[in-house]
Amino acid sequence: MRLYVMSVDYDELMTGNNEASLTEKKGEGLKEILSCYHMDKVYSSSHIRAKKRAEIAVPYLKAEIWHELSIDDKDSIRERVWAFMKEMESEDPDVFIAVFTHSYPLFEMVSYIGNKCADEISFSPDVSALMLFDYRYGKWRIEDPFSY
Repeated sequence: MRLYVMSVDYDELMTGNNEASLTEKKGEGLKEILSCYHMDKVYSSSHIRAKKRAEIAVPYLKAEIWHELSIDDKDSIRERVWAFMKEMESEDPDVFIAVFTHSYPLFEMVSYIGNKCADEISFSPDVSALMLFDYRYGKWRIEDPFSY
């Protein structure tokens, strides 16, 4: 199972939540990258930019809304993200999934794989990067992020 995870936070901070041109540009860049693979599922944050980017990048699937940030408490977000990662472990090994989220849930995905609290690890993803998480044979692996 492969998770292609995109964080949209940086763009929202720089341009606001209504700037459509950057969302479309980034969405088209992701579409080009992800077109090499057939996504079987798509998850998106409920935030406008994440949903729009998912629609552009993977136009043939409707994104399932993932309410990973609906609670502000970091412990609750951690529980939600770790439950999501645990759920992903039961997916078919040949499934490709795109996830459009935010930097803190992405950080928690990395902490899940390291089985540590996010505060205990040092991780600084490129905020305009796509990260690939792979789960096979009972083990998680993170591939290097690449920009889009």
